[in-house]
Amino acid sequence: MAKDNINQDMALDDATDLAFDIDVHLREHSSTYNSEHTEVMEAQENIADDIISGNFDNVKGLLTRYATQNEDFFKRLDEYRENFLQDTGPFSVLIYNKETQAEQWLSLPAKPERFEKLLNDIGLSKDASPEQYAVSGYVISYGDLADYIATGENVDELNYLAYLLKNLNSEELKIFLSAMEDEADIHSIENLINLAQNTDCYTLVDNMYDWDDYGKYVMEENGIDLRLLYDIEDYINFEQYGKDKAEERKAIMVDSAVLEKEQGPYTTYYDGNTAQIPDFCRITPIENDDSFIDDKIKRSMELANSLDRFFVAHDMDYAAKYPDGAMAMKLSESLYNGRTDYIKDMLADLGQTDDDVLPLELKEYEEKYIPVKYFIYQLKSGDDTRDFRFESLERLHSKGEFADKNNYDLIYSAAYMPSDTLEKLFQRFNIDIPQDFKGHSLSVSDIVVISGKGEEKAYYCDSVGFKEVPEFLDYIRIRSAVISNYEGYTALVGTDDKVYLGANENYHYMFDAPSYYDNSDKSVIHISDNHKMYSFLYGDGWVVSQQQMLENGAFTTENYAEFAELKTGVLSRLKCKKEITFAGEPFNYLANAEKHTEQNFNQIDGLINNEPPKPSIREQIKNSAKEHGEKKEPSKAPHKSEPEL
Repeated sequence: MAKDNINQDMALDDATDLAFDIDVHLREHSSTYNSEHTEVMEAQENIADDIISGNFDNVKGLLTRYATQNEDFFKRLDEYRENFLQDTGPFSVLIYNKETQAEQWLSLPAKPERFEKLLNDIGLSKDASPEQYAVSGYVISYGDLADYIATGENVDELNYLAYLLKNLNSEELKIFLSAMEDEADIHSIENLINLAQNTDCYTLVDNMYDWDDYGKYVMEENGIDLRLLYDIEDYINFEQYGKDKAEERKAIMVDSAVLEKEQGPYTTYYDGNTAQIPDFCRITPIENDDSFIDDKIKRSMELANSLDRFFVAHDMDYAAKYPDGAMAMKLSESLYNGRTDYIKDMLADLGQTDDDVLPLELKEYEEKYIPVKYFIYQLKSGDDTRDFRFESLERLHSKGEFADKNNYDLIYSAAYMPSDTLEKLFQRFNIDIPQDFKGHSLSVSDIVVISGKGEEKAYYCDSVGFKEVPEFLDYIRIRSAVISNYEGYTALVGTDDKVYLGANENYHYMFDAPSYYDNSDKSVIHISDNHKMYSFLYGDGWVVSQQQMLENGAFTTENYAEFAELKTGVLSRLKCKKEITFAGEPFNYLANAEKHTEQNFNQIDGLINNEPPKPSIREQIKNSAKEHGEKKEPSKAPHKSEPEL
């Protein structure tokens, strides 16, 4: 079986089949196995988990301990490794192509050449954007480390961490794993990278099974020979002494050991900026070289100083609060990290427009140095949005609703770094919340928009992970739609009661949520604010006569007149599929409107409400007869119903 384009389902199926066969074999050859593994499904699942994770020694150990060394199963395990885990080592990641779903394992640490080959194998170019691929799974033999790393992490950061772990000795690795499992705030890729370089800040005391053991250890460390205590030892509370010393030394009990913390200064080697990753640990192309970073820092400081001088000169409160350039450093940091919204607000409050010098310089800075930004939106406060707060996307759809931008306020924005992922943003805005962030911690129903490099995408923070919601961006919410009489267009009525024509492929019918029109390409054509114009756009014409429509009030003469203007205006550039006829002739909407409006049929000229007509000869005779008291009535013409369209 070829390893290229691995199908994860196939790997799971093969592992499940192999685990089933091994379990059956063991039960047939070992009564001990049967008695110790009474839960058949649980036993098979454990074997399958070991196979999928590449822990073949565990599986081979079962075969050796409870039965004979079955060469057939050993061979099948080796084949599984070859087919599915050929490139996995102590630290391996599964990388997949987001478009084609092709995937392949990569053993870390890796070289750039190996990563380029993997990208080619899954159908991507060597300079593919991180938005085109993602990490979807891990096989990591370092304790429970895989449980503390989210999917979608930056590949360079993972390679950096794998390199550091590979170069730890056994004692350092044990300290790393012990500290990792204890420290609640250590579970982010940045903190794990720093922890791997700070193992000398900890001391691990082995063979400690309780605080009593630790109390005796500390006493002996202080030079007390416990053998000389004889029966006095029975009167000493070693457990309490051990607990007291643990608090003093910031020690914790871990698996069969005690970990003593902060034996030296804890150094931050990495703060999440991928530009700090050593070149020998980087496997993706360097997006920003050193000269670019230096240039960005320099320009951010220059612009910050200009902004600071302007604010001091034009804002008395600012000048009093931040004298002598005290704010310039914060402004520079904000510029570097892409947090420019509040700076724009400050400029606007002082009367600066988009055409003024500083706003223009700020715009140029963003275009050059902040190619990608993220924006956090949270629901507006108030009763109108109460029922939407903290609802999953499925629940929102079940209510006939979806993520409507009109219900949200923009809360925060900043630069989206190459090392950022949606999961890392979630961690940041729940654990390491920026000081200038004024919203609540990132939660279900919040929206994250990532914008840059010519595209913009919106993601809904769901009950599990994030889901893309294109309707949040440039869309029109639709309550009715029909194939129109104009080639390539669907007639639409928005929830705003406005009538539109839009490209057929841009209309999205949603069975379990409101339908919408994706207008990101600005293709929609606004027809009218009068919802009755919708019926004039039907592709199949009308099924009742004009006379009936007038009689039942479906249309007014004003409706006919409006559509006549649309026919010669916005609709004139579209290709009509079928001309609606009346009495065998193309229907003249304006003429029809005039016939029901004009007082003088001799004035059918395209203008409604001309001068009143002169009395006809018949009307003059009738009026004359009335004046002379005559009762004779004129003859009635036979009634003719208007033909249907």
